[in-house]
Amino acid sequence: MVKSSFNWSTWQLHNPVPSIQAVPAAPPKKLARVQHKPSPSRKINVALQEARRIEIRRVMEKSWNDYRDHAWMCDEVTPLSGEGKDTFGGWAATLVVP
Repeated sequence: MVKSSFNWSTWQLHNPVPSIQAVPAAPPKKLARVQHKPSPSRKINVALQEARRIEIRRVMEKSWNDYRDHAWMCDEVTPLSGEGKDTFGGWAATLVVP
């Protein structure tokens, strides 16, 4: 452990907490459903869902490959030139934004 060069025992609190409450012991309350629940009579078109899933995956893979080939380690790919551009300080923001 590295010893601190600052003496924390002399630190004065400017906005101290007036009281500390214990964590409730009771079980948590059940919250209301937020997402839509489809009716049981609604038929799910599995073929349509699969076709959409495949198309979304194809577009995401194309976007990722274009970024990797033309703008690797840049913040974004410019739409017309297809080159990399650093608009967020050069942090390669595309890599961390889903």
